[in-house]
Amino acid sequence: MSDSFDVEVLPDEFTVTDDSDNWTIYTTTDIQITIELQAVGLNDAAIAVAARDAAIAAQLAAEAAAASQMQATMYDPLGVHADAFERANHHGTQLAATISNFNTAADARIAAAVGVSVQGYSAILAGTTASYTVALDTKLGGIAAGADVTVSALPVAIHGAASKATPVDADELALSDSAAAFGLKKLTWVNLKATLKTYLDTLYQPLAAAITSWSTVVRAVGFDTFVATPSSANLASLLTDETGTGANVFATNPVLVTPNLGTPSAVNLVNGTGLPVASGISGFAAGVATFLATPSSANLRAAITDETGAGAAVFANTPTLVTPIIGDATGSSVTISGSSQSSLKRSGVTGAAPASSGGVDANQFVVVGNNNVDWRFGLYSSGAVWAQLSLNGNYATNLPIILNPNGGNVGIGNTGSAPGSALTVAGAGAVTSGLNGSDVAFSLDFASNTFVIANGAVLKVQSAYSGLIITNEQVVNGNCCIWLVGGGVVSLVGGSQGVGEYTNTPTAGKISLSYDSSISQYKFTNQVGASRTLAIIPFRTRTAA
Repeated sequence: MSDSFDVEVLPDEFTVTDDSDNWTIYTTTDIQITIELQAVGLNDAAIAVAARDAAIAAQLAAEAAAASQMQATMYDPLGVHADAFERANHHGTQLAATISNFNTAADARIAAAVGVSVQGYSAILAGTTASYTVALDTKLGGIAAGADVTVSALPVAIHGAASKATPVDADELALSDSAAAFGLKKLTWVNLKATLKTYLDTLYQPLAAAITSWSTVVRAVGFDTFVATPSSANLASLLTDETGTGANVFATNPVLVTPNLGTPSAVNLVNGTGLPVASGISGFAAGVATFLATPSSANLRAAITDETGAGAAVFANTPTLVTPIIGDATGSSVTISGSSQSSLKRSGVTGAAPASSGGVDANQFVVVGNNNVDWRFGLYSSGAVWAQLSLNGNYATNLPIILNPNGGNVGIGNTGSAPGSALTVAGAGAVTSGLNGSDVAFSLDFASNTFVIANGAVLKVQSAYSGLIITNEQVVNGNCCIWLVGGGVVSLVGGSQGVGEYTNTPTAGKISLSYDSSISQYKFTNQVGASRTLAIIPFRTRTAA
């Protein structure tokens, strides 16, 4: 007794299932069917023998009926065919076509399974949208085991990769090849650039090449006309926001015809001509445009708002000033020169004595020194000229004047001839000797001299001479004295009213005439406590002392 079996056929292969649901897979090109026969043990050996005999008889009858078949007696003379035909004792393979009813049973079994446990033949698997091709198999075969190939994983992988700022020609990009079922391919950077250039060259004019066609370029109205005939008029027609008309203008030496420049940020009018000052320039104060058009002194004075005086404009070199008021000049010097009469004048001065207090004297010409000293010059009402040295701002304080401090004779009243002594006074006059020990010298050549000798002052007599001196006090007491000087000796000969307050030795309360050997000079010294006015008449007897 043999087991029954079922066969399920799948595309390109099939399976065989026995009663114990044991599956065996076979190919359609080499079918091997192993049929296992499981003998059923009999409890009764006799029944087994009888069954064997019956089987043998049936077999022999079948063999006898088939004339073309080999007789069992030929291949099983011992009668053991029951064991020989057991499937378990067979070796090799058996074609499905030689198995009785095999195809029918297999087809029925396969038909029952299709659509239930297996899918019927289709190029597209259930639940998918495309055929599983060799190309897809190749694509899937290139994916590493365990790789995350989901759509969401790809952006993450790209974002997490290291960056490269500038690709080089050998760099590669991933590509899904639509011509190969969207298989994975690589594309080098150099091939990408070449492909893009080939494509873009069909859309755009290459930068370094000559333009071959305007067909793909959107042009403004008038552009083609201007390119064909590039005139100023055609350029003006092409532009939509131009101003003015005429020829196109370039930077160097353009000739503009009545242009309106608006408000330029910078204009150089070095070579500009024809600009109307009165109407072409704005922002001028009153009178400025008139002065620029007619630059006269009067028009300049009209344009200036804080001028002083009138007349012609004055410039630095050799100006001619007409009765100017200089004011408090701060210049370091004033030079008056020229062969004709030149003078430095102060007009309108009223004759008056010098101010003896305060610090202002309206009737004076003042030279102010750096040491707060005013040297004042003025006129008396009689016309006499005076000079006074005083402290600046305090005219009650008078200061000494030193003439020729470095040497040189001083003459008073001399006309044309140089003074022959330290002080030469021509004619009668008055001399006040210097204060604080300053002194004045006179010559015995004087015919007649009157001197005011202040208290404590010294009047020196030139020592080069010897002779007779007559003195006469003119104001206080009228004393008249005769003095002999010579050889460094002074003798008081006598006086009209006695010698009184006179002596030949410096003495307190006296006026003395004595010889000072330290300076080799004769000198009058006033020590009476008040000034004295002496008329002095000298007589020179010799030129030696």
